[in-house]
Amino acid sequence: FETEKAMTKDEFDQYSLMVQALMQHYLPRLERSYWKCDADNWQRDVTFYELNKLMYGLVEYEADVTGACSTGCYDFQKPRGITTLTQWPDYKCPGYIEACEASPKETFEFCFNENAMAPETYSYISSDLMRRGTKEQCRDEKVHKVSSYTSGVFKCEYCACLCHSEGAEAHRYLSLLPQVSNIDENEVIVGVKFVKHNRVLYLQTMKAPLLPFASVDTDQAVWNELDELGLVPPDYHNFSGLYTFDHKHREILMKELEVPAGTVLTGVKFIVKDGVPDLSIRYTPVDWTTGELNPAASLWITEAHDAYDTNDMLYQNRLPDQCKTPSFIDTASGQKFRFSTSAMELDGGQHVLPYFDAQPVVPVSMVPLSGVGITHKGDDRCGGFISPVVFTVHEDYMFGADSEVDPF
Repeated sequence: FETEKAMTKDEFDQYSLMVQALMQHYLPRLERSYWKCDADNWQRDVTFYELNKLMYGLVEYEADVTGACSTGCYDFQKPRGITTLTQWPDYKCPGYIEACEASPKETFEFCFNENAMAPETYSYISSDLMRRGTKEQCRDEKVHKVSSYTSGVFKCEYCACLCHSEGAEAHRYLSLLPQVSNIDENEVIVGVKFVKHNRVLYLQTMKAPLLPFASVDTDQAVWNELDELGLVPPDYHNFSGLYTFDHKHREILMKELEVPAGTVLTGVKFIVKDGVPDLSIRYTPVDWTTGELNPAASLWITEAHDAYDTNDMLYQNRLPDQCKTPSFIDTASGQKFRFSTSAMELDGGQHVLPYFDAQPVVPVSMVPLSGVGITHKGDDRCGGFISPVVFTVHEDYMFGADSEVDPF
């Protein structure tokens, strides 16, 4: 009996080594990155977010911007603050104006969106430069029709401009506060998602206790709380834990980061590098057999890349949530994206693109993660989304980096 028992154990050990070797051989060929496909039904502030009114198209009266009718639309291309205002004071640009153009037909017809919380300034606008919606969408809102005119020897123009808002209605903040798992309680990161709260965008993480052999306790998986430090909106611009997008700083780095072999992901945060938000991650060494972390050896890392040209998206097609064709990842890690408005001719420049995909990225079979990133997905005929991507734990973690068994 003892001899048969020993033979059976030896056969099982040999079989286990063979299975391990086969998995080590084929696992590296499997895709370990996960990101969300397009939602079946895009819903604002549910499945996607926007940097509302970071910048938008606006009809401006020349004299309101310059104080006189002596320059013309093309002569105030550089950003400047509004010093005087005689028309529509409730809808003035609370920031900087640029990229103004004169209308060849010299006429604009529009109605304002009276919902101050809406991302659009206009419910309807019609001109040869800006177009959005129909007059029927104005409902109870007053329809304005304005035209350029001559006053004495000067011509007073109405201009199609871009407003870079610094007002209370603008959603232009990104949290720089870390989202970490409690490594002292043996927790690891298992998922991520974008969240927007009080005009601040966060990359939120899900955490769960780590178990032996790349398993996690799914019953205790929870989303990390958002650390707001009791802030109220007026304090945002003085808080170092936030990055503020503005007319000079409206770029973000696409970045995918993975941890070294023998470690797991335990933290994510944005940092600012050369004035641009960039991703940073924390890793913690782990004993894969016991599933125990080594908190004292945790480190934060980021990664340098070869310089890419900034992607200035020309959003001349449908809004991302209105696109009928599937999105696909179209960027490389290290590429910059600059936020811009939707097309003036189709949407009056009323939306800021790309949007942010708010769908949670958590693998169905929940496991520890070896990496995380943000990437852009879109289509040539539509705007796009900035979307989280995660990487499941590397096979070195499951079998040990020193295992060298050849099944063939």
